[in-house]
Amino acid sequence: PAEIKAIRTRNQVDIFLFACCLNVDDSTVRRWERGQCKPRGPALRLLNLIDNEGIDFLIAHKNPAAPPLINTKQDAHPHRARFR
Repeated sequence: PAEIKAIRTRNQVDIFLFACCLNVDDSTVRRWERGQCKPRGPALRLLNLIDNEGIDFLIAHKNPAAPPLINTKQDAHPHRARFR
């Protein structure tokens, strides 16, 4: 459970965007993070991909024209995702 939340936190995205990238409901991600159930199938594969490559890799692969999700400018909040 802590591992899933750590992946989400490391990628600086909220639970709703994380769930969207995994093609699951946000309540499912909450249950994973609380240890009430475990990810499996395609969601587990996507989790491993996000863990290894980062969420920007997944988003760019789905849409090559997508801008980076994380704003790397100095004036940006370092712990918040940037949505466009």
